[in-house]
Amino acid sequence: LEDIISNAQRVIPLSEQAIISLYDEKKGHLVTRRRLIPGQKSHETTPIAIRPGEGITGRTFSTGEARLYATSQEITEARANLRAENLEQFLKTTRGRMPTSTIAVPLKSADRTLGCMMFHSFGQRAFTPHDLELAQAFAGHAAVAISNAALYDDLQRRSKDLTSLVEASRIVTNSLDLDKVL
Repeated sequence: LEDIISNAQRVIPLSEQAIISLYDEKKGHLVTRRRLIPGQKSHETTPIAIRPGEGITGRTFSTGEARLYATSQEITEARANLRAENLEQFLKTTRGRMPTSTIAVPLKSADRTLGCMMFHSFGQRAFTPHDLELAQAFAGHAAVAISNAALYDDLQRRSKDLTSLVEASRIVTNSLDLDKVL
């Protein structure tokens, strides 16, 4: 995730903050996993649990549609249903500043939405439709990487399970008394 978010900010240079949130199927909400501010190392952030449909992140996840929020007013309206504790946590990550422009893009792999990426600008300049296109292209590649990493982790887990099963079978087989078995 660190490489993904670092490269994302290189693709969208106006971004002053980039955030990746991934959907946790067991908990039924999105969890903010990484955030990056230029000039700082990407780091895991205090998880913010966002329900599907809640705020810009939840709406992006639910609709599966990318969107450019070019003004503070659009951002304020879009986050109107954000729970107070989530807004408070977000403001901690931005040092109390609200974005003046935001890009929200879903992370989709095959027919599934894995989460979303957010890019925030706090300055005078707003993101452009071209920035949105770049973010969408990048999100497509990022989603494939995230999906492949999840598949790899699953294969590693299954490999360990099979190795344990083979070892258990070997122990049981070696402990059998051949005369009693025959």
